[in-house]
Amino acid sequence: METPNIQLYNLFRQDLHFTDGKSLELMRLLDKEYKSGVKEDIAALGRSLDARFDKIDTRFQTIEDCLSTHDKRFDALDNKMDKNYAALDSKIDIKTAELRTEIHRSRASIIIWVIGFVLTIFALAVGLLKK
Repeated sequence: METPNIQLYNLFRQDLHFTDGKSLELMRLLDKEYKSGVKEDIAALGRSLDARFDKIDTRFQTIEDCLSTHDKRFDALDNKMDKNYAALDSKIDIKTAELRTEIHRSRASIIIWVIGFVLTIFALAVGLLKK
């Protein structure tokens, strides 16, 4: 027997003057009721905890839904940024090609001017030397 059961048995036997059989029977009956009451309390506590965990699960689901919504918004922004970046990149490529073309034209113009200037100087020099 456990210590509380021994104490109950002694209380019934010595203080209340019950017989051994009656003391033992009453002690077992109280022990059984106590244990079943504890089981009921534990079951009620389990149901209460289950309800609280269900509320927590619902809150977590709400948070997950909000995060999912934000993820979708960020994905949309990311796609928009990618499109804008691609458009900007294409404009930069076009402007770079135009600039290269302009540089080649400018280079050709400079070469023509230099050759023209040299030929003019040469023609003047030849003309002055013939005199």
